[in-house]
Amino acid sequence: MTKNQPLLSGFPTQLCGSAKRRLQDIIAATRRALADSSIATYAMQFSHVLPADFLHGLSVSRRIRQYCNVTVFWAWLAQILEANASLSKGVSLIQAWCEDAGLPAPGKDTGAYSKGRGRLPMKFLEAVNRRINDRLSTRIRPEDTYRGHVVKSIDGSSVALDDTEENQAEFPQPSSQDVGCGFPVMGIMGVLNHAHGGWEDFAEGEQSAHDAPIYRKLLHCFNPGDILCGDRAFCTYELMATLHERSVHTLMRLHQARHRSLDWRRGRRIGSNQRLVIWKRPAQQPSGSTLNAEEWAALPEEMEIRLIRFWFEDRDGKKRRMVLATTLTDHESYDWLELSALYAQRWDIELKLR
Repeated sequence: MTKNQPLLSGFPTQLCGSAKRRLQDIIAATRRALADSSIATYAMQFSHVLPADFLHGLSVSRRIRQYCNVTVFWAWLAQILEANASLSKGVSLIQAWCEDAGLPAPGKDTGAYSKGRGRLPMKFLEAVNRRINDRLSTRIRPEDTYRGHVVKSIDGSSVALDDTEENQAEFPQPSSQDVGCGFPVMGIMGVLNHAHGGWEDFAEGEQSAHDAPIYRKLLHCFNPGDILCGDRAFCTYELMATLHERSVHTLMRLHQARHRSLDWRRGRRIGSNQRLVIWKRPAQQPSGSTLNAEEWAALPEEMEIRLIRFWFEDRDGKKRRMVLATTLTDHESYDWLELSALYAQRWDIELKLR
């Protein structure tokens, strides 16, 4: 019997692909060369993006010679680029720089350097992130976009923090753990720009909190014409309607609650695996909503949503059905295969969060 249902075999890997081996070798060689140098090499390598006068203008610890904000920043960056190298590695880079510059080198103890990292102001890091994103944005080419749209993904994760009273108060440890037997856990959420590969911004909150209180902190990342890709947790009427009012398109995996009650016979058929349906604003505002009553009432009473369903192979090789919901309702301008491939790129965000 002939099957007319579309099938995307090997969905994640075949659609996403990987960088060419030669490019990977060049990156690896550059990283090894930097690892064998001092922080001065890193500063020179990225001087066109983060010039010295810009960083020193942000520093609030210029009187501290060995572990000022700028020195610590470059050493910390070196640790990150070296796949989370040790504190000793950061100190050794600073020692090499001091010797090359004819300055007194710090001792091998990592305590002072660790405290120097703790003194890095958040405003310093935020300004660096903005400058890097501004630089990346100027280098976006037409071929880096999807039909002129900048595609962005959103996702969340969590990180364990030092076990201090302050951290426990703001980011409590999981309730399943006994008091004194766990670490504070902070939920984080970020927006990845597919056009240049950089993180637009991050926001934090309690790990147990619903995604809504966190993602509203990131709405400033989206501009008219952008396309936001998100998993099922973000496929809510509130978020999609809020972004639609800002002329931002959404491409989400259908929320499990809607998927369970999905009746494919409803709506208007626009293909063997596509339908146009009308979503109505819930009569009762969800408990997890961050809008006040007036803001909730201002949302549109209904939205036209395009549903796309297809089969794919999961990591275990089993065939499963996926349904996407999008506000890109023009099926002639936005082919369903292209949108499916676009959503597949979002799966890489979990690897980038690591």
